[in-house]
Amino acid sequence: MTQNAEALPDAQIVEEWRERFHDRIADLHWQNAATSGDCFAESPKALFKWAPIADELKRFDREIVENSIRFAFGEVTRAFRERADLPALARDWQSRGTRG
Repeated sequence: MTQNAEALPDAQIVEEWRERFHDRIADLHWQNAATSGDCFAESPKALFKWAPIADELKRFDREIVENSIRFAFGEVTRAFRERADLPALARDWQSRGTRG
């Protein structure tokens, strides 16, 4: 993280991102996590925004990139559904506290 610190627009942004992540995790319905794409709802937009490609080269590719990542996360979701022990994950996460 320190290697990228100079690229951040604001020193507070990392803490804001961390808090938003914790808020999303806190609201996650663990029993539905494997069957819903909600876990990855922000990822296609974030990938497009943060991709190391000049903005002028991205302008025609938004839909392609976002759909590609949605399809890829469909595979991740299927693998997660097959392998995850959701009750154990929830217990482990809860045992660490909501902000830990």
